[in-house]
Amino acid sequence: MGKHWIHKPSEVPTQPHFAIFEANSIHVPGDERSRQYPGHGYPASTEYFLSYIAFDTKAEWEADIQERSTRKNPDKFVAAYITPATIETKVVVSVDTKIPHVYTLKCPKCGKQAESVFRDGLSTRECENGHRWLPAEDQQ
Repeated sequence: MGKHWIHKPSEVPTQPHFAIFEANSIHVPGDERSRQYPGHGYPASTEYFLSYIAFDTKAEWEADIQERSTRKNPDKFVAAYITPATIETKVVVSVDTKIPHVYTLKCPKCGKQAESVFRDGLSTRECENGHRWLPAEDQQ
């Protein structure tokens, strides 16, 4: 059978397809308290919703439209050709290297506190005594 009732997004065909949207409603009776004490409890209501029916072939879709057109309420549906959208998400990560990143470490020459500053893609290290060195010379 080429007729499918769609109940959740994962059931929607991923390829273009013929469909019918049918108007429906359901009556929800009020509870006893709302009938005995108006303004209290849950009053009666009508819930409206659409049913989504997908078809495998155009012929099945056209036959269903023909049958629906002869019913008592032929205006309770909309026929459609659906082309599902393709959704892409993109993650972009960027780092502003113009902002200096500073952390402290020990000088490999004198053991004093030193600063490492990363700016514009370059790393420089200098201790309180003025010693300078390359990152490869850091103490482990």
